[in-house]
Amino acid sequence: MPLHPTRSTPFGFWRFSAEYLLAARAVRAAHGERVLFPLLYLYGLSIELALKAFLLRRGESLSRVKNLSHRLTALLDLARKRKLGREVRLAARQLTAIRTLGITYSSDQLRYIVTGVTSVPSLADLAEAAEVVVILVVAVAMGLHIYQFAVVFEGVQPLGVLALSAWSLTPYIACLLVAWVSVSSIPACVGASLALFFDVVMLITVVTSKSSTRGLGFMFMPLWNLVLIAPLAMLLAWLVVRKHNAGTNAP
Repeated sequence: MPLHPTRSTPFGFWRFSAEYLLAARAVRAAHGERVLFPLLYLYGLSIELALKAFLLRRGESLSRVKNLSHRLTALLDLARKRKLGREVRLAARQLTAIRTLGITYSSDQLRYIVTGVTSVPSLADLAEAAEVVVILVVAVAMGLHIYQFAVVFEGVQPLGVLALSAWSLTPYIACLLVAWVSVSSIPACVGASLALFFDVVMLITVVTSKSSTRGLGFMFMPLWNLVLIAPLAMLLAWLVVRKHNAGTNAP
């Protein structure tokens, strides 16, 4: 399917990346340390999409990112050239895990049966690398949130911009804490996604408004996200997950 500049966004790539990572976590939780090719494929796809999201946000064209296809090593090398190390430092074993996975992942050996010998990375190192890369993209998104405030509130002092940004990120921090202590990360992801949706709506409203009090929306939106929107979304998602699990585990 052809990619479209207005629909194939960095956030879209990251969202899919995070979902594949959640799927990989679920498979690993169910099967332990067994080296399953579908599990390796899920980790590979998560890393691929996260690196592509990073590159798009760094200014790489959609066509160039698409042309890199599923070549994890090429994506990783280009991301490191685009200062990936400034955001997060991958350990040597994590870099090796990604490169080793790239041998089989880029050649579709994880999806189609190919006879002979192949190389697979350490599952623990690969899992760590996937987690780090996906979290990296979240960090870049947070930086962009600060940038948006700096543009909208052009005359505000840097400390004011940082304070507003920290306040706006409070709902997301709450969602991360919920994900950390919960068995399933799905409710937290739903809560954060809905909060982000309303943040984007508010940003568009503020930018297009001519009112002198338009900036007040940025003060109240995090409060609504924190006490109403994100908690309600997480509660509903938790009920859905609970019902699904009950049906799955029923005799």
